[in-house]
Amino acid sequence: MTESELMDQSTHVTIPKGPGNDDRVPPWMLITLILVICIPVLITLFFTYRKPIPQQPTNVVLNATPTEVPVALGFSGDEFIRGWYWGETKKFNGTPTNWEYTEINGKHCWHSPRTMCK
Repeated sequence: MTESELMDQSTHVTIPKGPGNDDRVPPWMLITLILVICIPVLITLFFTYRKPIPQQPTNVVLNATPTEVPVALGFSGDEFIRGWYWGETKKFNGTPTNWEYTEINGKHCWHSPRTMCK
């Protein structure tokens, strides 16, 4: 061996690769990175492009039975929804049978048992 070869061998130092000295990215870090980026993007896309839930019509009277629906003239759907109306001592045609009569300050009021005249 020549002197230059000995110098090259003595000055060349190799660092052994061990745990923590690897040039590759560990798999758990790749998985974490993918999850941190992909999950928020997928959630955003889901809520942005999902189909809207069909809504029921808003003019439906909730908890109404067919016998409470006004059928005759003199009693309107607005009064039915409101739950009361000003009138006379006699009910209008079509007023539900369970509505009660109340006199307030000389005014005659018919109302459902769950509401009061205003």
